[in-house]
Amino acid sequence: MAKISLYLDEHIQSALADALRARGIDVLTTQEAKNIGLGDSNQLIFAAKSRRSLLSYNKRHFAKIHYEWMNLKKYHDGLFSQINYQ
Repeated sequence: MAKISLYLDEHIQSALADALRARGIDVLTTQEAKNIGLGDSNQLIFAAKSRRSLLSYNKRHFAKIHYEWMNLKKYHDGLFSQINYQ
């Protein structure tokens, strides 16, 4: 089974990181990486270089960046937008 490695955007609650780690998932937060305030494109560059999938609330911005990357034949390890089940 492939190992999941996530990079959590700065707006994702630390409690989610803790819960994922408790389930054996490799998680790095923006705060831990000292990337708070880094722009969206640079967050994705960091995630790609780290071979991590990016989890963010910022669906609209990252969807645009994803399509720009695909047009340039640049690849990343995935983008996920946290789903709100309220």
